[in-house]
Order: sequence, then structure tokens, then C-alpha cells
Amino acid sequence: MKYLSEILPDEIVYHLSGIAGITEIRLRRDRPVYYSTGQAFLPLTEKSGYRQVRADRSDIEYVIGKVSGQSFYVVNDTLIKGYLFYKGGIRIGATGEGVEKEGRLTTLKSISGLTIRVPHEIKGAADEIMPLIIKDGEFRNTLIISPPAGGKTTMLRDIARQASKGRNLLIIDERYELSAFCDGQPLLDVGETTDVIAGVGKKAAFENSVRAMNPDVIITDEIYTEEDCDYITEAVRTGVAVAASVHGKDLNYMKNSKIFKILNLFKVKVVMSKTPSAGTVKAVYSE
Repeated sequence: MKYLSEILPDEIVYHLSGIAGITEIRLRRDRPVYYSTGQAFLPLTEKSGYRQVRADRSDIEYVIGKVSGQSFYVVNDTLIKGYLFYKGGIRIGATGEGVEKEGRLTTLKSISGLTIRVPHEIKGAADEIMPLIIKDGEFRNTLIISPPAGGKTTMLRDIARQASKGRNLLIIDERYELSAFCDGQPLLDVGETTDVIAGVGKKAAFENSVRAMNPDVIITDEIYTEEDCDYITEAVRTGVAVAASVHGKDLNYMKNSKIFKILNLFKVKVVMSKTPSAGTVKAVYSE
């Protein structure tokens, strides 16, 4: 709650206090506040238990103001991508009325909803699959597949922590979720021999890191574009092992996606699910 209390209105913080393991909070204008602890979304109720806590326009503006230092223009470039960042790896997604120019979103105004995601670490999350990932002392390219909020970031983080022993490992943390990078250091445990490049797009991060940092393993967050696939292909060509994540329901779904062309690069593929709870390993494919 330390960082949440810095950006949320006092009333919401008060009613959230005492709830352990919060992973996500939803604020929607003139509607009830919802929160999740990783299993289901529940309405936030007042301490008395009689009424639901509701968010209004001022609550949403309060959060945006706190995150941006009271300057909307400071965060607009990030906001139009759909999310904001705050200390501790907190990521804030926003919805509202968009303004387009030549087919590109240039501004998001009249913000109507916020999704506040809180990173958390589960040491040991990767225990089941680590013997497949590291075989005969070698790190094998690994792809984590899961739907949104299925636990892939938590899994990648623990893979980094465990795999870093005896290796130079680099995390490309474009969205600050893997490491919760803040003030020059990761706030979450990603391993003692792990370096982090945070807040940088994959193109610059891959191009610079392979040459300058000489990593044995690169771990990166979500693959989305064909260009992302190209960066990974080039890294593997140079002899760097890679672990990455991608949104998807299952392996069959991947065969119809942009990621299909590099599936064969990954010797270990882990499919995760939100059922019965986030972080459930549904299937593992190992070559």
C-alpha cells in the first residue's frame, strides 16, 4: 500500500487498508470501485460493510495529477499508449475519449476509467519449469503464453531470479512491470547478476544491449509486433538466449498470430491460465 497510498484519494486508501495481496484496482467514473487479489474482482465496500465505495471524476483526476506531478502534458505521450507508470512498478491503464490525427491517437481526454495494476513477486513460481529451461547448464529459449493478468510477468520475473545465478542476465523492462525499476534499481528480486533496461522500446534496447552489455540471457516483456520478433531472432542469431511473454489463450492460438514465424526458436513453451487462479500452469511443451 505504500505507493498506492501516494496516488489514491484518502477515502479509497482507507477502505482498501487491511486487504492483503491487492493486484489490481479499477476506478470508473460515477461507478463502484473494484479490486482484485488475483482470483476475482470484488466491489470495494466501506469499513462498515453497508455501502460500496464509488469513484467520481475528481478521484480519477486526483490519480492522474499525482502520477503526472500535476502536469497532464508530461504523461500524454505515455497515456496515449494506454498506460502510465508510477513508482514500485505500478502501471495505470486509462480509457476515455481519444483524439486522432491521420489515423494515430494523439491525445486521450475526458478520462473515464483507470486500471491500476500492482506488481507482486512469487518466489518459486518457476520451480516446476526451471529444470526444462536450464538443461545441462544451458538456458533454453522460453516463451510464456497467457491471457492478460494470467501470471506471465510474475513467471518471467522468477525465471530471471533463478536463472541469473552464474549468468549475466539482462531484463528489457519496457513497461516497468518485470523489475519495478525505480531510482536506478529494481525494487523486486530479479537476481543479483541481472541488469535492467527500463522504459526503453525493444528496438533500441535489443540493439544496444547485445553490443554493450554482452548478456548470456535476455528476458523481455510482451512480444507484440513483427518487429519484436525480428529483434528476438537477431539476438538468438548472435548466441544470446531469450525468454519472453506473449498474450494468448493457448499454443494453437499462436499459430494464427504474428508470433508464429519465431515459435520454433523457443524450445520451451509454457501456457498459463487465470483458471482457477492467476499463475496456473496449464501446459508445458519442451523439445
